[in-house]
Amino acid sequence: MIRLLLTTVFSFLLILSCTKEKKTAGNDELVITMGSICGWCAGGDSLLITKYMINYHFISPCDKNSYIKDTLTNIKEWNTLIGEFDQEKFQKININTCNYCADGCDTWISIKNNSISHMIRFGYADSNAILTIKPFVDKLDSIRIRFRK
Repeated sequence: MIRLLLTTVFSFLLILSCTKEKKTAGNDELVITMGSICGWCAGGDSLLITKYMINYHFISPCDKNSYIKDTLTNIKEWNTLIGEFDQEKFQKININTCNYCADGCDTWISIKNNSISHMIRFGYADSNAILTIKPFVDKLDSIRIRFRK
């Protein structure tokens, strides 16, 4: 009788452990935004990417070359991007440059994940400040560049 009871309890626990879904880092709620802004008439762009969609805006303030592109997110590309993302490392970076204030360019990245939000803004000369997240930045930038004309 005890043997049957133990077998039943063990089986129940085994089934429970197999059916319990592992909770991910909230990737369904993750919103990643990256863009560039440059001084004078150089313009800028913005890429918003979630697990389900990508939205790209190119802004050209001194002519009529602005455009918008929308598409569904490729799940393989999303998983590769998320594989490079380390939220803890990203949140440790506190940089907010203003190169565009003097006709330069800045790149910005904003991450929103549930109730957590963090943004960084950096220029080319600030590359050492983002070394810990460089693979993530490079992958995100490769997606952004693909949407340019």
